[in-house]
Amino acid sequence: MGEISERMSRIPKPTKGQRKLFSFLNSADPRAVACCTITELARETGVAEATVLRFCRALGYCGYTDFRLSLARERDLQAAGDVEIVDNLIRSHSEEIERIGRTLDANAVKRACMILRAAATVHCCGASSAWGREFKERLLSLGIFAVSEETEKMRRELVAASGGGDVLLLLGEGEISTVSLARSRGVRILAVGCGSGELTRAADCALFPALPEGKIARQFLVDVFCTALYRSDRARFDAAKDVLQTD
Repeated sequence: MGEISERMSRIPKPTKGQRKLFSFLNSADPRAVACCTITELARETGVAEATVLRFCRALGYCGYTDFRLSLARERDLQAAGDVEIVDNLIRSHSEEIERIGRTLDANAVKRACMILRAAATVHCCGASSAWGREFKERLLSLGIFAVSEETEKMRRELVAASGGGDVLLLLGEGEISTVSLARSRGVRILAVGCGSGELTRAADCALFPALPEGKIARQFLVDVFCTALYRSDRARFDAAKDVLQTD
């Protein structure tokens, strides 16, 4: 597990959870670990799924799926093992989508739709710039003006110029200082996948407590969210689509 050991050595002050995970990875069968879902690895090590995800990101991976594929490549698995990896990846994505379905609060979704329908501009930002861009494109397709900011400096500058009709859509993470600035400007806050910390507590509405793992799960969440938004006012969004198609 040379690559992981090298990446771990670059973390200046590993947390207790990170040390626990690294210790387990050093002693476990790498092939077995590569076949584990994030839920299974969290259960084996006695840490939260969010801790596993933060560990993967601290090591420089995009997420758990990226980490697991890297581990599989490092161990040079045989063809049969690769089939097993694919099967487990499918199972992992299915479990994540089911988890989204179990934890989404229908009333919170309705409140979020109400806030977005009244928004002048929606600022999409957070853990993944691609996720922010996907939300932005879907909102624009419904006739809601949206922008995605990929750096914290840009977010702060745009939030500083925002007004009371704007919405800050936090996707997985954000700086509390930016959120505080947004609040002082009268900007409403929507938190998606931001856990139970300061960001969620500062939000006008919070959805889905845990950050979705992987592109497929995040895409599913965008679909669920934007479908609910469309259904909340079909006449308005159909009219917006007609205008966009005409242009």
